[in-house]
Amino acid sequence: YKRVRSWSYRRTAQAKMKELKKDFLRARTSKVFFKGEKSYIKVQTRNIKDFQVRIYHFNLKTYYQKVYSITGIEKLDIDLINPDSQFTYRIKNYRKYKLFDLKVPILRKKPGAYLVSFRSKKHKATTMLLISNIGLQVKASPKQIFIFTKNLKTGKSMRNVNIYISNGKEIIHAGKTNYKG
Repeated sequence: YKRVRSWSYRRTAQAKMKELKKDFLRARTSKVFFKGEKSYIKVQTRNIKDFQVRIYHFNLKTYYQKVYSITGIEKLDIDLINPDSQFTYRIKNYRKYKLFDLKVPILRKKPGAYLVSFRSKKHKATTMLLISNIGLQVKASPKQIFIFTKNLKTGKSMRNVNIYISNGKEIIHAGKTNYKG
């Protein structure tokens, strides 16, 4: 991009060079992981050799009962809380300007919700990791809602699963599934 001399491509080349020189860190969870499955977070980074990974076990039920949603959970200010575990992730074969698409392993055996924070000197990215075998099938009409739960690994229905239904402002129904799931 530095060698582009053609005036018509020069602006594009300069923008690309500016992008290549910037430090960059982004994290996202690609799926819900089963209990016992190797879990990971997808991380994209450029011009960062290593970063801290901090893992926080999170009570999703309590959060949902206060906020009535799980949207925006990654924006919580968790800087003052001690993580349950942490480690430094060093990028193998690091090269400046290269965009790395990584799968950073997050070793959790216990089902639940976890906030996972990635921090470099200048950047921070947080995402939620869910580990659960519970699958939901929801059918709704204006006056009724039907929720069926099953174990996604075994395919069997699950009883006594806590269910909370919100309209975004309050919990409008709470209950447990019966023996049929």
